[in-house]
This record gives sequence, C-alpha cells and structure tokens, in this order.
Amino acid sequence: MTDSEIKAQVENSKKFLAKIADLYEPANGPWIWGQRNPTALDVQVAVFIARLHDVRWCGLVPAKIAQLRENVIGDIGMAGVVSGAKYNVQCARSGRELRNEKGIRTSTTKKTI
Repeated sequence: MTDSEIKAQVENSKKFLAKIADLYEPANGPWIWGQRNPTALDVQVAVFIARLHDVRWCGLVPAKIAQLRENVIGDIGMAGVVSGAKYNVQCARSGRELRNEKGIRTSTTKKTI
C-alpha cells in the first residue's frame, strides 16, 4: 500500500467516524440509535473502533463515540468475541505520532512500511 493510499483510507475513516459521531447522542442511551440493545451498525462501528485501538490508531476516533467500544466489549454477548484481544493498548493522539509509529513516510520521515 502506498503512502497516498494509506492517507486516503485514514481520511475516509475520519469522515465515516465523524458521521457516526453526528448520529450518536449519548444522552439517548448507550447505542447510536438510542436503543436498549446494539444494532448491527453499533456492533460494526464498535469493532472498527476496537481494531483501531488495537493497532494504536485510536487517535482517529472522535471522543464522542469512543465509548461505543467499551459498550460492546462490556456487553455479555460480546465477551467471547473479544476475549484475549489486546484492547488495553495506549494510543497515540496526533497524526504525526500515528504516522511515525506505523513507519509511514512523511516529509521529515524516511522510514518505510
């Protein structure tokens, strides 16, 4: 994957997660649509957020929806799905830190992926 392809996917992820953040109102309940139980969208978004966390790219996740990850992981129905996964990784916050950790070349970095 080229640097420009990675950058494009990072931007796509940011846009997607920003749209989800616009839909989510935590005051309505723990899930995106305010339901008592997660919908398919809730689960898919939470798994995506958990994966971003796992690979230390959680800086892409808007703070407003970061809780969705915990909502799914804490749900009894998901306990077996995520057991043993590395979800306690500390995440970088800045784009530069994320790029440097992943070895993505920038104007000041010559590392390769």
